[in-house]
Amino acid sequence: MSLTTQFAEGPIIPEIDGSEDDDSEDEEVETVAPEGGEADGSSDSGSIGALPQAASRGWSCPPSLATGCASLTRCSQTCFRAWKSGQRARRTGKEDLFIALMKTVRDTDYVAKPTPVNIDNYGGRLMLLPGSPDLHKFSHDLECNEDTSFAAQHFGAFRKAMISMACAVQAQFVIVDLGPHTDTLHKDLLCSCDAILPVVNACIFSCYSTRSMLHGQLPRWIDWHAKFTARNTTPAAYALPRQFPRILPFMVNNYDMKLNGKQQSAQWSHSNFVESLRMIVEGERLHDDEEPLPEKVQELYVPTFKRGSKTKETMVVPLLKHLQYLPVAQECGRALFDLDANNMRDYYQHSFEQVDLAKVEEEKRYVKTKLAALGSGVLALHAYLRKQRQREQQEAQRKKREREEQQQQGLGSGSSGRKKAEVQQQQQQGGGGNATRRKGKAPARLPHGG
Repeated sequence: MSLTTQFAEGPIIPEIDGSEDDDSEDEEVETVAPEGGEADGSSDSGSIGALPQAASRGWSCPPSLATGCASLTRCSQTCFRAWKSGQRARRTGKEDLFIALMKTVRDTDYVAKPTPVNIDNYGGRLMLLPGSPDLHKFSHDLECNEDTSFAAQHFGAFRKAMISMACAVQAQFVIVDLGPHTDTLHKDLLCSCDAILPVVNACIFSCYSTRSMLHGQLPRWIDWHAKFTARNTTPAAYALPRQFPRILPFMVNNYDMKLNGKQQSAQWSHSNFVESLRMIVEGERLHDDEEPLPEKVQELYVPTFKRGSKTKETMVVPLLKHLQYLPVAQECGRALFDLDANNMRDYYQHSFEQVDLAKVEEEKRYVKTKLAALGSGVLALHAYLRKQRQREQQEAQRKKREREEQQQQGLGSGSSGRKKAEVQQQQQQGGGGNATRRKGKAPARLPHGG
């Protein structure tokens, strides 16, 4: 998953009951940030903390994002989701991602219209721009125009469409749900975002995929992004940000739990997969002949603190355990905590009576609590990046003033230096002739009376 985000004024997550207790003492427990999205790094959190350690890495928000979306720094609580699910939009005549991309390429002033999601928990703040089966056509257009004069319009259309849409409805976040593909379209969508939030499972497939992504695909895309953004800066409205998306901690899902007395812990096999993912992501090598983690990838990491630590960082966070009713949510196309009895009845049909509705409610509360903490962590991250950007702007202005002062001093010293050189030259020319006459032979004189 990758995401484009804007600086937030408050949580965008559904309201939850703060008195709910987590069902496991041994799992990663996240805390919800206070109103305004600020969270301190000392919280016992497994999600993204305030990250004061990021200052040494010099991260900042892309200039294009800061200048093009300044109006989003104070905005209402709204969220978009642009994902690949959407034949329904085409049937109902609503706009989808393919239509938005094609119109944005041709029309600079076009603004896409998302569809409000009818979920009471969000109060109309959640909107959806669905995908389309026609997106492969736009992928073909990207490949054909990558080296043409229209490259910026095509590859920058997605980011421009999302920013224009966000400005129109005062959105805080644009969340893009991407599949595990490596085609040109997915490369463009990922490079258009500000951050990458990888979601993996505790399995061997995720381990292989993660290593392939970190050692192969991402380095190639980073190199491509640097070259593409350097030569495609106009039109400015379509230009991609020069900063490659940052990589947020890997969220591990679908690990089984076991009961040890009164406490729960991850099963041994899944715990090993989580540890293997951590070693792959953080670049730990068991043997000297193993390929090291590319430095260009590691520089993009935005780690979080380990649970219970104020100094130790990690890039792998266990988020969601195995959930019995998650397939229902995937089939219905809804978040698990938004499922209702009708969704369960449609999925199980004749076996609906065997569904443990109490277990369903337990899983819904569990997921809501976990995602609430994750959302608050993202808010805290962007609040920190906003402050860091302000500091960097102040530092840039200070350096600019110093350069201007040095130039003025150089001009002043240069003019006085030229005057001194002219005086010395005049003295050499005037005094030099007298010296020649003194040192030279006396002029010949005619004898008297001659």
